[in-house]
Amino acid sequence: MLGNYFAKSMLPKEKLNKMKTLKAMNPIHSQLNKEVVEEFIRQQKQLLELLEKAGNVDLQKIKTGISISKLIRLKLGDTFRFVIYHNERHVVQAQKIFI
Repeated sequence: MLGNYFAKSMLPKEKLNKMKTLKAMNPIHSQLNKEVVEEFIRQQKQLLELLEKAGNVDLQKIKTGISISKLIRLKLGDTFRFVIYHNERHVVQAQKIFI
């Protein structure tokens, strides 16, 4: 239930709801350049590889830790959905810059 809540909270909406980010994750004063895009693409390829490998495991039984708390563990399937929705959210944000 908690994993589903976290995943759905990342889904992009018509009007993106603002979310506070952890200070350590905030890129506000970072330099955004070609390398950032290349890193994002590399991470997307890595995610595809992990999704392919996960085809042989039970996404409901395997649990993963999360970065904000060592006490919370999510089902692997919910973790994948969270990451995918989070990335989709960033793509929507980037598209709004160019529209």
